[in-house]
Amino acid sequence: MAWYTEQIFADFLNQNNNHTGARKALLSILEDDVILHYGRSSYCGSKEVMEFLDQVYHAISSDQGFTA
Repeated sequence: MAWYTEQIFADFLNQNNNHTGARKALLSILEDDVILHYGRSSYCGSKEVMEFLDQVYHAISSDQGFTA
């Protein structure tokens, strides 16, 4: 299961033609009560975690692409 989760996460972060599909796949594997600890910050719940990951995606995306 770990490689599958890692691939979905990489597909979400990478610049690709189907970001919406990758976002839906990532959201489908997150539990409602998921907690993401990132540095000193914590994001609780699938909605808050996805909002943070969307911010990361937009921060690292570029026209040239990004490969996680």
